[in-house]
Amino acid sequence: MSEVKKVLWTGGWDSTFRVLYLVVVEKCPVQTFYIIDPFRWSLVHEFKAMSNIKRTLKQKYPELSALLLPTLYFDKTDVGENLHLSVCYDGLKERLGGQYEWLSIWADQFGLSEIELVIERSDSVVGCRSVIANYLSEDEKGYRGIDAKFKGTPVYDLFHYFAFAITDIYKVDMRRIAAEHDFADILNLSWFCHRPTFFSKPCGTCNPCKNTYVKGLGDRLGPYGKCMYFLNYYSKPKNYFDKNSRTFSFLKSMKNSLARKIAS
Repeated sequence: MSEVKKVLWTGGWDSTFRVLYLVVVEKCPVQTFYIIDPFRWSLVHEFKAMSNIKRTLKQKYPELSALLLPTLYFDKTDVGENLHLSVCYDGLKERLGGQYEWLSIWADQFGLSEIELVIERSDSVVGCRSVIANYLSEDEKGYRGIDAKFKGTPVYDLFHYFAFAITDIYKVDMRRIAAEHDFADILNLSWFCHRPTFFSKPCGTCNPCKNTYVKGLGDRLGPYGKCMYFLNYYSKPKNYFDKNSRTFSFLKSMKNSLARKIAS
């Protein structure tokens, strides 16, 4: 049997893609880990998503479903403190989400290693990928991890517990690959919204909803989510001057057109 791959699974698009790719395409056994945050608004939706994914995988690929091992659950409130890792995080927190502090403490506390953190490709100067990009190396197993030559640096100390397998593909690439290998329907069962509505619809205004839309998967928000996304976006005047917005492009073209008329 192939070596068991360990993946931190949230029930979201990126980690679900990785889990399904390993099982359906690479036919590898996968051990998933989920950290329960009892105060997380979307907790129940993530549980439902993972349950639906497992059930559908078993129905569609009964010969492969056993490769997805029972998920190991941890309670976030059991994660203790680690002064050294907190100091490492403090030096990077302008570019990193707060979850990376307690994730590293969790991995250290429970003696875990080579846990895959699934991070899509991003062109942003902030976020996990931008922080680790210049610290990665690939070993003989094909794992991308933090190179040991950086031992003692904050980035190494925070992230050497983890592996990074798909930092070079976008969400839309995942959709295409899933369709090519016939598991797109299962991938679509994943969940992403942090503040779902009373009717279990994406809110359209939380960061994961915004990221989903911006990264080319706006259809996943549904009519309500997309409506709320646009209302939220265009209620902020600064977004009218965002160089990547359609509004900015329109205003710029009008300015150029007016300038040409005046010149003529």
